[in-house]
Amino acid sequence: MQPQRVCHDTLPWLISVSLDKRPMQIEYLADYPAHISELARLHFEEWSYLCPGESLEGRTARLRSSCGRNAIPSVVVALEDEELLGSAMLVA
Repeated sequence: MQPQRVCHDTLPWLISVSLDKRPMQIEYLADYPAHISELARLHFEEWSYLCPGESLEGRTARLRSSCGRNAIPSVVVALEDEELLGSAMLVA
């Protein structure tokens, strides 16, 4: 099967590659605020040891404040059919 290459509508420099017919989409978290709580929980479970004393609520607030567009910090999420697959954060 050949990979399918898809140019992204709002991020023209980004190309998604998928081995099936449903390409993964990369979107700004700001456009999908319903995923903030889930993503904060996943980040907290995985990385909380790096910030001792931080609570899940604090992590959620920090992630929410990082939801910029075309700015630093920015958070992008990988989605497939609205399902959260992962994330990346651009920080300075």
